[in-house]
Amino acid sequence: MRPNEHPFIRLVAIVFVATGMLMASDGLYIWSKAAYGQMLLEKSWERTLVNSRPDKPWSWADISALIRMNIPHLNHAAVVLDGANGEALAWGPGHMPGTPLPGDPGISIIAGHRDTHFAVLGKLVVGDDIFIERYDGKQLKFRVRERKVVNANAPDLGAKTEGSVLALVTCWPLDALKAGGDERLVVLADQI
Repeated sequence: MRPNEHPFIRLVAIVFVATGMLMASDGLYIWSKAAYGQMLLEKSWERTLVNSRPDKPWSWADISALIRMNIPHLNHAAVVLDGANGEALAWGPGHMPGTPLPGDPGISIIAGHRDTHFAVLGKLVVGDDIFIERYDGKQLKFRVRERKVVNANAPDLGAKTEGSVLALVTCWPLDALKAGGDERLVVLADQI
C-alpha cells in the first residue's frame, strides 16, 4: 500500500480540509452578515428619513437606524444604530447611549468593530471630513482633528467638550488576531 492510500492519512487530510473550510466559512459569515446588515439598514434609513424618526431594520429588532455617516474620499458610508451593545455592533456602528447626538453640544461617541464597519478608521487622517445625517434631517460636517490610542478603561477620551465633538472608537490594533483588548483607536472630529 502506498503512503497516500493509507486510510489514516486520508482521514487526517479530510479533517484538515474540513477544519479549514469551517474556519473560512466563519470569517465569511461575519463579513456577509455585516454587508447584508448594511443593506437592510439602508432600507431602514430611507424609512427613517420619510418618517423623521428612527426605524427598525426588521420587525423583531431592538435597534433602529439613527444616523448615516459618510466619508466620501474613502468611499465609505454606514448607517449608525441607536446603541453600542453586541446586537447593534454585529450589524453596524452604534451610537453610545448617554452621549449627545452628533451636532448637539458635547462628545458624541460612535463605536464599531475594527474588522468590519470601522476598519476604515485606520485610513482617516487629520483634516479629513466626515458627513453626518441625523434621523431628524440635520446634515452636519465634521473635520478630523486628532487620532490617538487610549486605554479601553479610561474614564474619558481626553477630548475637549466645547461645541460638538464626534468620537469614532474601535478596538486597537486594527490587525489584531484576537478581538477586544485593552486599547482603543479614537478619532476625534470637530463640527465645522
